[in-house]
Amino acid sequence: MKKIDLERINHFVLDKQHLAEGSATDDIIRIVADVGGLHATSLTTPYLSLLARTQNFTRADLDEELYVKRNLGKIRCMRATLYILTKEMMLIAYTATRESNERLSRRYAEFRGISSRKYEEVSKSILARANRELFWCNSI
Repeated sequence: MKKIDLERINHFVLDKQHLAEGSATDDIIRIVADVGGLHATSLTTPYLSLLARTQNFTRADLDEELYVKRNLGKIRCMRATLYILTKEMMLIAYTATRESNERLSRRYAEFRGISSRKYEEVSKSILARANRELFWCNSI
């Protein structure tokens, strides 16, 4: 079996992360997919991450993909941390972390004095409102 040296491995990782020389691209969707999502708990982190990985990045580029084109979305997933993911990745991340996030949300609600009954009631109300908003947005 042929050995791969550490330098080649490091170059591969830097290239995959769009941090190696010549690996920068302006395709934000590709970058997000290649790096497995952008950490987004801090408001500035995703913008700085993309600035380091692109050639001609502006703040409006990410905002357009998130809020106009909706090719990217924000989701609380791994370790209950907010990430920016592609539409395809969101379903996978949600499914993989749903149980854990629901458990954490319920514990937090209990800590804040919200009963299980009230939690269910408010959850249903939020989902109904989100579905109405989604229907309205899709009908435009």
